[in-house]
Amino acid sequence: MAMKRLINIVLLSTLALLAAVSCRKENEQAIEWKTELQAVKSNLVFFPGGGTETLEVNLSNVSVTADKSWCAASVSGNVITVTVPANEGKQSRYAKLTISAGSESITAAVIQYGEVFAGLELVDMEVPKEGATFAYPYTTNLDIDIKADKDWVHIVFDDENPIINVTVDPNTGFGYRFATVTYKAGSNSGTAQVVQEPTYGTVTGWTVEDVDGRYVFPDQIDKIQVTPSSEMASTPYYWAVKDPNEFVGKDVPALIKEQAEQLMAAANAGEVTFTKGSASEECKNLPSTATAVIICFDEQNYPTGQYALVDVTIPDRGPKKQLVDGWDIVHADGSYNYPTQTDVFTVTPKAGYEDVKYVATVVAKESISNVEDYAFTTFAMNKREEILAKVASGELSSFEEGLSSGETTLTVENMIGDVYVVVVAFGEDQFYTGDYAAAEIAVADLMPTYYKWLGNWSVPRGDGADTWIVSINVAEESFLVSGIAGFEANDFAEGAFVAVVPYDASTGEMVFKVYENTAVTWEDSTRGTMNALLSGQYTNVEGKTYYNSGVGNTICRALMADDGKTAELTPRSVISAGAPAYFYNIKWYGRYTTSSGGRSGVSWTGYETALPNTMTKE
Repeated sequence: MAMKRLINIVLLSTLALLAAVSCRKENEQAIEWKTELQAVKSNLVFFPGGGTETLEVNLSNVSVTADKSWCAASVSGNVITVTVPANEGKQSRYAKLTISAGSESITAAVIQYGEVFAGLELVDMEVPKEGATFAYPYTTNLDIDIKADKDWVHIVFDDENPIINVTVDPNTGFGYRFATVTYKAGSNSGTAQVVQEPTYGTVTGWTVEDVDGRYVFPDQIDKIQVTPSSEMASTPYYWAVKDPNEFVGKDVPALIKEQAEQLMAAANAGEVTFTKGSASEECKNLPSTATAVIICFDEQNYPTGQYALVDVTIPDRGPKKQLVDGWDIVHADGSYNYPTQTDVFTVTPKAGYEDVKYVATVVAKESISNVEDYAFTTFAMNKREEILAKVASGELSSFEEGLSSGETTLTVENMIGDVYVVVVAFGEDQFYTGDYAAAEIAVADLMPTYYKWLGNWSVPRGDGADTWIVSINVAEESFLVSGIAGFEANDFAEGAFVAVVPYDASTGEMVFKVYENTAVTWEDSTRGTMNALLSGQYTNVEGKTYYNSGVGNTICRALMADDGKTAELTPRSVISAGAPAYFYNIKWYGRYTTSSGGRSGVSWTGYETALPNTMTKE
């Protein structure tokens, strides 16, 4: 489409207007011809594009000459015709006409303006699929011829301002499209390319299949084949297999467009070559349902906007993960050694699994959400890498040396509560076979029973002369009471006492019976030192915790009866000779439960000569 518009700069427009008005007024006036040679007007004005103008004189049979070669003049009767070509220079130019009739002559001026042209700087346009309008301002006194070679690009002159608008329609179809805009104004010309992106949308007809694959621990490798429809057999395309979750909740056309533009840049740089026809590729560790993303291009590497998302089912080629009854898994033992609890587990192969290589571990149940996933995805893979690293460093001579076989003992510390003992079998070539075991075991807390210190209680001596100090400690619904009698330094006591006391929480009253022990008798000449063996901890009423520890000989042993409320004291070791015996008040108690649920011995010291059956808190 060609469009022409003569736009003049303000100054030239004004001059032209004045000249036109002047000529019109001369023409409108009745000329009084004289006998001497006379012309209607004294000058002719031309714009840079050139053209033809006429000049009328009052006599016939005149001649005319021009003093510039670019100005051509001829006579017909009393009309002089002047023709000038385009002035492609920037400066105005002038010529003089000489008109003669006999001995008389007159002159007229010919003025042609130089080119004035500014603006209209066309640039290449990248247009979105929605279309756009580009405005180009300009200043000129030339005719402008501007056009586009495609009908979806429109050229419109602004009627009010020296502006040309280039409008591009929306692209509702597939494929980039291209147009060229050209203009010419006097000696000036220009060209701009219009490139408009396509609409992105899906196309059908693509087939995507899993045609082959293998499992190489810890990876599954699948061969995926893509086949286009017959209509798109010659279409260049890029494809990749992805996790379909990547597209959930996303603007898929926008994602495809972004990737397509990146691929176009890579292809133009020689980094990517697009595929035609059927193609296949090996992919690692795809999800069970994968999505092939196919993006189409043209021969110039421009994306067409066509794409396809095709789901493909991926078979599981890994080992068949199966929970098997191939090992006996037993919580063998547990012990508490302040401040650590140690538990032992044994893993013993059953018949048919005696020669199977495996790895085993103990893991807190609460730390994993799925024991099978943990066994294979976390534990087995990490253990495999750990063993391979040891082989690489020379710490192990082979991978098999890092595996277990036969009976294995697992020792763990401070793992209390529900645990899984997990066993994963390995076969040849460092692969796990898929057989695994997972035994859930509850590990009891073997920590000592902690008792609360309730303060000192007084026990009246039988004759009222002395007071004994005893320790009162909480043990569920009862109190365990132990203590030593008051006596003078260097005296020897005659025995120890211990009692389990029912406690009435509503009244605070305690009534107890002392289970008498066998007295320990000392030789007066021995003068032995008696050391208490103290263990456990108690918390006082202010909340402060005390840990008791001690060394030395235990002078007696208390065995808790099955009812959990009575105990008997028996003498223990012989007191070694040494410094004089000297006793002081001791407040303490330790634990008495065992992992098997029985009662273990509790060591303490204490003496009594007489003990009443009532106690009063101080």
